[in-house]
Amino acid sequence: DPNELHGDAPAARELVERGAARIGQDVTARPVAQADMMETIGRVYMSLGLTEQARPQLEGALEMRMKLFDGDHPAKASNLAGLGEQGLAAGRLDAAQKHYEGALAMNRRLHGTQHRGVAASLLNMGQVLKVKGDYTGAEKSLQESLEQYTALEGQQSARVSLVLNELAQIMGQRGDLPAAEKFYRRALSVNRATLPKDHPQIAHLSHNLAVVLQSQNEMEEAGPLFEASLAQLRKVLGEKHPDTIDALGNYGHYLLAAGDIAGAEAVFRRALALNRDVRGKQHAYVGYDHSNLGRLLQGKGDHTAAEAEFRAALAIYKDALPGNHVYVGSALSGLAQSLNALGRPAQA
Repeated sequence: DPNELHGDAPAARELVERGAARIGQDVTARPVAQADMMETIGRVYMSLGLTEQARPQLEGALEMRMKLFDGDHPAKASNLAGLGEQGLAAGRLDAAQKHYEGALAMNRRLHGTQHRGVAASLLNMGQVLKVKGDYTGAEKSLQESLEQYTALEGQQSARVSLVLNELAQIMGQRGDLPAAEKFYRRALSVNRATLPKDHPQIAHLSHNLAVVLQSQNEMEEAGPLFEASLAQLRKVLGEKHPDTIDALGNYGHYLLAAGDIAGAEAVFRRALALNRDVRGKQHAYVGYDHSNLGRLLQGKGDHTAAEAEFRAALAIYKDALPGNHVYVGSALSGLAQSLNALGRPAQA
């Protein structure tokens, strides 16, 4: 797991693939241990960014546990959460929410209202609701998770920093950039005090802080943070990890804001190609990459090419996101502007 080893991803991938091949063939393994190993391998696949390889491991583990355990069981709740994470990463948002809701309900029945398992499930629910654009529901769930983790582990907890990171993203989406910056700096302070300096979580937070600083036109501080965090993600997670690809796309926005149009276009096209390869052509984030490219082309005055990019984004969003999602609104707005510039005001 790159979150534990901080690098050497090719060796880690080879190791987990050997384990995945063996665990399903070992007829002498105890079923409980076999299910545990399948979930572990599935989660490591997720950490490596190998989303589709994770799914059969997690589904197989849950199928075994449904036969092994009657009623509620901590292993079942953990397994449901893992499947929720897989669904979220794959862009199957309704399936992810269903799994996360099942894990939360089970954890509450098993442990009561205040427990690390419940806090983790509330964090998961906040994550999926955030991606679906339900910022009010997401914030409510995340605030409850933050209260529980703070009470259970204190403020200097890596899990507390995870929740702060999610809350900061919601503040950013709402346009409250000073609040987002405050949350990111607080989370980064916790992580630097509790985690190794090359831990991926520190790179993620540094990158997210850079995004908010750029949005506030703090370009001088944002630039080095973008470059250092992107280099660290490439080193620890690899070029084709979804988190690295997301960071690359954000770096494109920074270059665009800094006036490097050619550099930004190259980065946006690279992120689009990587996302299509890694996440698949119909993933919502591929649509987001098309929309980013459309905005850039629009700025260059190439409205014909921009129209094609916005239409590609909307075609993906139709199946991948709720109709009232902010990404849909942004792509529609961009398409309307290009149509108007092309002399088609009625369509616009």
